[in-house]
Amino acid sequence: MYFKFGNLSFDDDCFVLKRDGQAVPLRPKAVDVLLMLLSAPRRVITKDKLLQQVWHDVTVSEDSLTQCIHEIRAAIGDENAEMVRTVRGRGYMLEANVAQMPATAPAPQSNRHDRRRRTAFQIGALVAVVTVSAAAAGWRITERGPQLPVGQITEQSLLRAGTTILGAPFNYPEGSPEVFAAIVTIPPGAERTWHVHTSPNFVYVLEGTVEVEYANGEVRELRDGMAMIEAIGEPHRARSRGSGAARVLSVNIGAEGLAVRRPADPSGPAETPASGISLSQKSD
Repeated sequence: MYFKFGNLSFDDDCFVLKRDGQAVPLRPKAVDVLLMLLSAPRRVITKDKLLQQVWHDVTVSEDSLTQCIHEIRAAIGDENAEMVRTVRGRGYMLEANVAQMPATAPAPQSNRHDRRRRTAFQIGALVAVVTVSAAAAGWRITERGPQLPVGQITEQSLLRAGTTILGAPFNYPEGSPEVFAAIVTIPPGAERTWHVHTSPNFVYVLEGTVEVEYANGEVRELRDGMAMIEAIGEPHRARSRGSGAARVLSVNIGAEGLAVRRPADPSGPAETPASGISLSQKSD
């Protein structure tokens, strides 16, 4: 299905949003939210329905939906929230005349409601780029979005950094390189114990909100779609904020035999990044 509204268009078959004829990237969840709004213009869609239809059996907080709405508004140029309206206490409504017509191109074999496929896209793209970038001084991390027609390839940059989230420069460890990637799920109200990293650790929040507390007294909050290079040598702990679980993609750029992380005393001094940790101490 092809949707036309104002200077915007959206092709449901290949998941392409265009603004003034130019493709605009959107994350998969934001695409699903936009499609629901387009399918029922000038009608209120409740937050509960959006959360249930887009996230299915995954429990997330309203923050995840809010982030998608913000992303959609930025993509369509709706800075004043006049097109994607918030209906207080109920949900959201697309205030626009939407024309629907059959798509001209054949639809690719895909299922936009397959949550596991979307997660695989995110993990595959992020891990691939991180691995290739392990020898570089900076980062360029991209998220693979929906399949696009030839000539309409887009790229969404998530992070480019030469310092950690606390502003400290970092180096890659010596030895045989080793990449460790994992998805960490933090239930509502739970927190990870104090620990420390000794090599660069890329963090990307897939769902929910994470609060990170550092031994130096600083506190940082990351919502879904946000990325960082975690502090190295500085004790810290993370906890989930909001009513839903937080899911985080963690990619550690380390070396063979070097611990991904290890327990730390928040009252002690910050550690110096090391590379001589035995394999028996390695934690996952």
